[in-house]
Amino acid sequence: MCILYPLQGMNVCDRAKMSTVQNPAKTLGDPPGLHPMSTTMPTSNPDTVYLQLALQQARAAASLGEVPVGAVIVSPSGKVLGQGCNRTVSAQDPCAHAEILALRAAARTIGNHRLEGCTLYVTLEPCAMCSGALLHARIARAVYAVPDPKTGAAGSVLNLFANSALNHQTRCEAYAPKDASGHTLQAACTEVLQEFFRKRRMAQQDLRRTPLHAPLREDALRPSETHFAGIHALETLRPWCGFVQLSDPEEEPGSMPWRMHVIDTAPDDRSRPAVLLLHGYASYSLLWAGLIAQLHTAGWRVLAPDLLGHGRSDMPKKTQRHRPVWHAALLRQWLQQAHFSQHVRRTAILHDNAALLWSSLAAGLHDVPPTPVIHLHPEGVATWRQHCQQRTRFDLDAHWALDAAEAASGAWSAPWPDAGHRAALQWPEWAAVAQAFAQHGTIDTAVADAQVIRIPASGAAFRRWLQQHGPDLARILDQFVAST
Repeated sequence: MCILYPLQGMNVCDRAKMSTVQNPAKTLGDPPGLHPMSTTMPTSNPDTVYLQLALQQARAAASLGEVPVGAVIVSPSGKVLGQGCNRTVSAQDPCAHAEILALRAAARTIGNHRLEGCTLYVTLEPCAMCSGALLHARIARAVYAVPDPKTGAAGSVLNLFANSALNHQTRCEAYAPKDASGHTLQAACTEVLQEFFRKRRMAQQDLRRTPLHAPLREDALRPSETHFAGIHALETLRPWCGFVQLSDPEEEPGSMPWRMHVIDTAPDDRSRPAVLLLHGYASYSLLWAGLIAQLHTAGWRVLAPDLLGHGRSDMPKKTQRHRPVWHAALLRQWLQQAHFSQHVRRTAILHDNAALLWSSLAAGLHDVPPTPVIHLHPEGVATWRQHCQQRTRFDLDAHWALDAAEAASGAWSAPWPDAGHRAALQWPEWAAVAQAFAQHGTIDTAVADAQVIRIPASGAAFRRWLQQHGPDLARILDQFVAST
């Protein structure tokens, strides 16, 4: 779109011409609002006068959220034939630079694609595309107010106008102020660009501070959201999903944070009892999909994270990152942000080896009274963990899926599309849990008083168990919390 401003001094003939010229925007596909214009401007300091008009166009572009560049084309007799401002974003047109739109407007005004003898005034040095267009249009002279050190094609990066082999020559020159008003104009052309990019940088910085758009650490991977698209169970949880940023407990303050995916069904409701659901090895919050909705409907605030290296959370590349005390410190940050301990009635359900984290986690929360814990522990020795740890191609869909259709959807392998994402699954402690339980009767002395519920070792069998007993868990939780 080319934004045009009515100019003082337009004569009657020019007004009549404007009223009779057909607007070709519909046939050429230009943005609406493009109207041809022709008027004569004062002759004193013409470069300054016409660059003032170009600056108006640049400010119009800024108001539209476009890079603020404006252009004006003037006939040999001093009439303004066309004006334009950047519209690449709003018009979804990579060619909609100010110079291009001004050329289109001027060509339609005179009814000719050749603009011989005309002068173009633009607030920023033309790029290669616009420079080529000026040459093709037979523009005689071009004047720019501000050089462009990154893409300028009139001398800053390259100089297309200095190529004598071309069949037409356009004289392109930087604006040379001759008085105080000229210097003020040039400064204004610079300032409108600087202000625009300053605001954009600030907006980008603000955006990066939000967890959803947090930058990725160099020592991490991040699973693509496309891997989780179409997983119906996750779609039902989406209203409760979000991301939090957590400082690395082993790094200096101010270091780049980790991004963790979390589910919180009632973040602002302290009146509800709260339950923390921690998944175990090679799993993520999808494990709890059906249970989360049931508990929330029963009146609970449900909190369910994807541990780092799992689900939609950041994936540390190094296996040695994955130690219980490190994961517990990160979880503690989130639970403190979520005010978990402020719930008078609260509990935690630890699946499988998630109990490894509870000792450090509970100690850091300083809960009074201590948070009661239910531990869902697999029957027997779950050897599948050792297989998964040792085989980077271990089929998690076959292990967790309830049927062939779910396995084919890739829901359980989505967080780990390749070996590079599986560092957390190489965590040695994960695979040793079954042996520790066999030797000591519990995973961690901190949960020795936990209510242990035996569950099937197979992932799919446990999920069937959860479907069967999920409706009863709300009642069990109520009784358990009341008794403790």
